[in-house]
Amino acid sequence: MINSKLATLFSILVLGLAISFTVLGRDVANEQYMVTAAQKDYDEAQANFDNISKVIQKQEKVVAQEQLLLKQQQDKQEVAKTQLSKAKVQLEKQQKALDDAWNKDKR
Repeated sequence: MINSKLATLFSILVLGLAISFTVLGRDVANEQYMVTAAQKDYDEAQANFDNISKVIQKQEKVVAQEQLLLKQQQDKQEVAKTQLSKAKVQLEKQQKALDDAWNKDKR
């Protein structure tokens, strides 16, 4: 009778351990799957970040080139503005001289 109770107790203990190892095995497999999925998500996010960073770097170069071109055009505009002012003064001077000549002839 003690042997049968001991055998039953031992069987229950072995069965409990077997179930525990099965559950533990499932937990490890599940955790491995979750780590793999998380690694895949991380790799995709890293690749996306790297791609966007490259696009930004290219765009920054384009913007820098455009800003340089804008500065050059603004400098040319200043030169043209100075030339325009000088030409306007010269035109007004010549028009006044012409007006004076006309007025002199009319007298």
